[in-house]
Amino acid sequence: MEGKVYHIFARGVDKQKTFYDKTECRQFLFYLNKSIRKYNLSLFAFALMGNHFHLLIKGDDVQQAICELIKSYTGWFCHRHIGHGKVFDYPAQFVEKKLLKWQIDSLLYILNNPVAAGICGAHYCYEFCSYRFHTKRGSNLKSVIEIDTSFVTQNFKNLADLKSALQTKLAYLRLMDSKQQAWGLTNH
Repeated sequence: MEGKVYHIFARGVDKQKTFYDKTECRQFLFYLNKSIRKYNLSLFAFALMGNHFHLLIKGDDVQQAICELIKSYTGWFCHRHIGHGKVFDYPAQFVEKKLLKWQIDSLLYILNNPVAAGICGAHYCYEFCSYRFHTKRGSNLKSVIEIDTSFVTQNFKNLADLKSALQTKLAYLRLMDSKQQAWGLTNH
């Protein structure tokens, strides 16, 4: 597939929740899948994080697809939560990842996000992250969202290799977080 690879993320307005429950996460993934199919994109990774999301996507019309995704989900969310106007700080952030090593780094960051944030203790434990798509048991979200697993299979020898890379990246993220806390650069 042709196109550029982007790490996309958007946070809730004023850091408010964007996903209150599993129904909302599934609905977001439904709209994401619809956009991916419509614009013929490849979704390599996702993580839905309560008040924000991360995506790693390849294709030509990524920005248009994400704009439609956010509009569709916002309309649905606001209908469900009367009184809400905006859901996400807009526009979403699109960071092009030109080099393969940057793409892999973004993949590892996204898959580590739920563990690094303390949502779960292990990668497999969090349902609304694409990590499970790369395991033998798979994800129960396969009926909702399609993940292009070729990016992982082409860049990691096997699941153990992916796990090792994730642990290395997680250790780095924790080290950087502890340094920022020591320097007073975070709100922890």
